[in-house]
Amino acid sequence: MTGALASLFGYGTEDAMASVYAALACSRTWLQLDHRMPADVYDELRNGIASTCRTGSSWSRLRERFGAPSILFGGTNPRYPKTLGYASERPQDPLICFHLWNDHDTHPEPVLVAVRCAHPGVSFRDTFTFVSAA
Repeated sequence: MTGALASLFGYGTEDAMASVYAALACSRTWLQLDHRMPADVYDELRNGIASTCRTGSSWSRLRERFGAPSILFGGTNPRYPKTLGYASERPQDPLICFHLWNDHDTHPEPVLVAVRCAHPGVSFRDTFTFVSAA
């Protein structure tokens, strides 16, 4: 799994790796979350994945738009990559993970590189939507 993520992202993927295991645990209701999103807010988030990836976003803009994540992978230091996981109040909905990266010199905070929303029967690679290149 680590190799598959590294081939997709091209950099260290500790936070992304944790999110894969968390998505599996969430689907089985084993994962302890900080909170779950109301279904209508989750649906807005899920339906907006493609447009969010077309326009890009940052750590603060995602939190401003969708609130605090249900679970955070990685620390709160803005100099380092992290993944924000959002879970619906409906346990059958997949965990949506926003993967953020920061190169320290270019961005004051992590920026979105991809969103993962697992779907049964879909290949691992195809569960990702990547940010469009500028």
